[in-house]
Amino acid sequence: MEIKDIFSLKLRDILSLIISIPITVYVNSKCLPFKMAIKLPLFVGYKTRIDKLSRKVEFGCEPKPFMVRIGWGGTEGRECGKKNYLLLNQNASIKFNGRCTMSSGISLILDNGRLEIGNNFFVIKTVQSLVMIEL
Repeated sequence: MEIKDIFSLKLRDILSLIISIPITVYVNSKCLPFKMAIKLPLFVGYKTRIDKLSRKVEFGCEPKPFMVRIGWGGTEGRECGKKNYLLLNQNASIKFNGRCTMSSGISLILDNGRLEIGNNFFVIKTVQSLVMIEL
């Protein structure tokens, strides 16, 4: 989300953005080294429930503010405003190679293994559950 995008938001979305800043700062400080965390590349919506957070979050490109959005947005006609869940266990790592949006209602649970997400990744809640199993 860039500064110019903020001016096109509705009042409700602006308030949600402001309320989400504390949790966003917390997640960035827990998952990233200080020099990267102050750029706030991870934006986390205020309805996201946080469990364990690993420091094994990486970027395959130069991190930009709010580059990865968890619990924000959606599309017209889809369920928005649902709660999210974020768990990054110590045995798990995740790498973002560009912009990523996980809309409201999406949970990111990494217990073990490595997940790499490409550029311009967007996921909305359309199915009941998605399970990835490492063999």
